[in-house]
Amino acid sequence: MNLKHYYLPLILTGASGMSLGQSAGGSVESRYDFTLDGKRAGELRVVRRNTTAGGVPAVETSTSLNLRIRRFLFRYSLETTDTAVLSASGLESYTAQATEDGKESSVNVTRVGDHLRIDYREKGDSGSDRIERSYYDATSAEYPELTVGPDRPKRTLRILDLDTFDIVRTTITHDGRDRLKLGGREFDCVRVCFRHRKGNGIRWLAIDETGPLLIKEEGNEDGDSYAIVLTSYRPAPGVAQ
Repeated sequence: MNLKHYYLPLILTGASGMSLGQSAGGSVESRYDFTLDGKRAGELRVVRRNTTAGGVPAVETSTSLNLRIRRFLFRYSLETTDTAVLSASGLESYTAQATEDGKESSVNVTRVGDHLRIDYREKGDSGSDRIERSYYDATSAEYPELTVGPDRPKRTLRILDLDTFDIVRTTITHDGRDRLKLGGREFDCVRVCFRHRKGNGIRWLAIDETGPLLIKEEGNEDGDSYAIVLTSYRPAPGVAQ
């Protein structure tokens, strides 16, 4: 089971199927609990703000994650910090640093013309790679779930997972709307089901001044059930609104 996969949809605020916020001062902090097989395993903090990239409106998302899992003799820990910038054209840049069971790694992704350049360091090794834009339909950063709706309820897309850099065929299905009260607020959410080769689940997404916002996610992957639930939502501390 790839635990790092779970938090990726949270940390990146997408541009597909929505309009980026126009208020340059908009900045929001959201916090989430992560549970695995019904037991709390960690938390994450996400700060999203409107910015510009190359002179066009964009959203920058910064995340810190802390996971601690104990199962009988099994122990697992993961700490990460990440920053992603997305414009209406998609992913502009993504940087991440992780300490997984004491082992450090990092990655830096930048969009260069019609491809992504990837510079990485892991287990003492470092290198570079590139992925052509024509190889995938969207990255996991871009909330492709919002490209389905009542008029186009189902799509199968090639999604580039920014954790593993695998291209995963994923079927997403619009499943209606719900109103959820979490994090001290009530949200009007679109409900979207997803399925890929390793598992399936449901995401509840809302839109705020900075774009898409994950409110809740429930799913199964590699035989494990998990949930990600919003616990706090407020203007980011120290930022004038």
